[in-house]
Amino acid sequence: MKSLTITKCNLIDYYRERINRFGWSEVLGISDTGYPRCLATGLADYARNDVLVMKYPAFLKNYYRRLVYHEFGHLMGLNHLKDRNDVMYPNFMRGNKGIEAIRDWFIIEWNFDIEDYL
Repeated sequence: MKSLTITKCNLIDYYRERINRFGWSEVLGISDTGYPRCLATGLADYARNDVLVMKYPAFLKNYYRRLVYHEFGHLMGLNHLKDRNDVMYPNFMRGNKGIEAIRDWFIIEWNFDIEDYL
């Protein structure tokens, strides 16, 4: 079984890594929810079992935490939801609902506690 990783990058390295992994068409495309993909600050890389995220300053730690859980939810196979309170809501206004279920699933299935890597 492959291990799971979280790749955290500053702004420039984040976009450089996205382009290297997925190409310009992904970065310049439109998401399944209709927003420009270039605005996404995190991605689930299924081929690498990796979550690629942009680093955020400490005062945005709650946003960053929800972003990481959102991307790990995609690695689980979860899609976007329309409930703004759910962590799988597709933009920065997402809530915390569902975080514990995602965390528990990765602990049970992968022996990987996301909280240890935030």
